[in-house]
Order: sequence, then C-alpha cells, then structure tokens
Amino acid sequence: ELARLKADFSAMVAHELDSPLSAIRKLNEMINARGGNSEVRGYATATMTGEIEALNALIDDVRAAGRDEFEVHPRPLPVGTLIEEAKVYAGLLPGGHPVTTAFLGGLDAREMVWADPERIAQVLRNLLINAAKYSPTGAPIELRASLGAEQVRIEVVDQGAGVSAEDVDLIFEKFGRGRDGEGREVAGKGLGLYISQRIMGGHGSRLTVRPGPHGGSVFVFDLDIAR
Repeated sequence: ELARLKADFSAMVAHELDSPLSAIRKLNEMINARGGNSEVRGYATATMTGEIEALNALIDDVRAAGRDEFEVHPRPLPVGTLIEEAKVYAGLLPGGHPVTTAFLGGLDAREMVWADPERIAQVLRNLLINAAKYSPTGAPIELRASLGAEQVRIEVVDQGAGVSAEDVDLIFEKFGRGRDGEGREVAGKGLGLYISQRIMGGHGSRLTVRPGPHGGSVFVFDLDIAR
C-alpha cells in the first residue's frame, strides 16, 4: 500500500509539472522564432513568469506536505499589502481573469493584521490558482477584505463550477480533490487546500468555503487585528 501511494504521488507530481514546463518550452520557442516582435516577447515573458510561479507553488506544496509541522511566524502587516500583492500575482495567471479588490465595512487598507507574509501569500496563491483554473476564461475574480470587531475577513470569490456540499470537507484533506458539475473528479494534486488549511491553523484560524451569490465559490479566512 505504501509503495502504491508513493507511485501515485510521483505520477501526480510529474503530471502537475508537465503542464507548466510544456508551456514554458513553447513560449521559449516563440521568443526564439519571433523575438524581434516586442509585443510577442512581452506576452511570452509575462506568461512564462506566471508558469514559473506555478512551478514554485507546486514545489512549496510538495515540500510542505512532507513536514509534520508548519512553521508560522506572524507579525503585524498592513492588510492592503497582502491584497495588492495577491492581485499582482493573479494578473500573471492564465485565463484572462480580471481581478478586482474591495475593502468593506470601513476597513482601511493600512489596518494591521497578524500574519506570516510568506505563508498567507502562499494561501492566497493557492486560492487564486484554483479560482483561475476552475473558472471560465475571462470570468472575474474578486479579492475582498472586511473589518470585524477583532479580525479582518479575507475572501476570494470566483465564478467557477463551485464545490458540491458532499466535497466541502474532502477538498481540505491531504490529496483530496472535489468533483466538477458533472460528477467527475477534478484534476490537481490535492495538496494546495490541505496545506492552506494547515497554514491557517497556525494562525489560529480556519479556511472555509461557501457557494457564491452568482455561482462559483467563496473561500474565506480570518486574521486577527494587530492592536
């Protein structure tokens, strides 16, 4: 059983590596063939950056999944910094998804929260990758932050197929993957949300999901206000 799990894991990681590497290879060929065209070169290099970020996220996920404990070092950080950096990252993802941000409930972007910047960035990257992957091309993604009494709530809103009620707990398990609208298991390594949940646990919080108002999903977590 252990050997089978190792083989399945190796095959899954190899599959996840194949897509971005193939994209980078084709984009490199495009630059070599038509590198004199500044518009083509700009598109290719920007897209390659996004694919490289996806590879880095995969490496982070695989490395983190092998650890028994996740080290989290929160410090006071402006919530606006987290949101704006996540928006920049989302702009590099494939699918042409416009990304909007909103600060609600009287929240000032300079409000300080307790957060490990690298770890929370990793959570937001995982949520944004999923939002882009499971949403139709060009569908908008929204990053929202709202002020509560003692916490700031962060939400990533997409307009994809959504998560079925039966899969809500499964998608946060190690190697757990949900199903699409036709009941088929979705592609993926099943690590991103598991790791994100572990990171949020280190922050004394929890990652949850609910249906969006216009379809899709809303992934939610809270961060303590640094006062």
